[in-house]
Parts: sequence; structure tokens; C-alpha cells
Amino acid sequence: MTLRFFVAYDINHGFAGMRGKMSKNCLWHACQALFVGLVLFSIGAAMSTLGEWSQNLVSMCINIYV
Repeated sequence: MTLRFFVAYDINHGFAGMRGKMSKNCLWHACQALFVGLVLFSIGAAMSTLGEWSQNLVSMCINIYV
């Protein structure tokens, strides 16, 4: 089974009626890449947040144990 999409715009309108095919395999790889990108983005955001708050967290831990 293939998914079809329609190319709607080209500078010279040469491809306005051209149809392309996207296989399930291609769509699956695109979804995997998107998922991996979102995971990496989330990890980076978490690391950035922890890096911003790290000094405050360390000082709070020191105050608790001292």
C-alpha cells in the first residue's frame, strides 16, 4: 500500500499536476526520525533546566545537611 500526495506548487508550475508516492516504509522512517528528534530535544531541555538550577539545588542540599 502506498500513500499518495499531491505536489501543489512549483515556480514554473511544471510540477503542479505531478503525483508522488510515499511508501509505508518511508513514512515509518520519517516518524522514527521525528520521535528521536523530539526525545533528543526533550533531553536537551531537561539538561538545560537542570544546569540552570544546579547551583540552587546544591546550595539547598548543603543547607539541609549542615
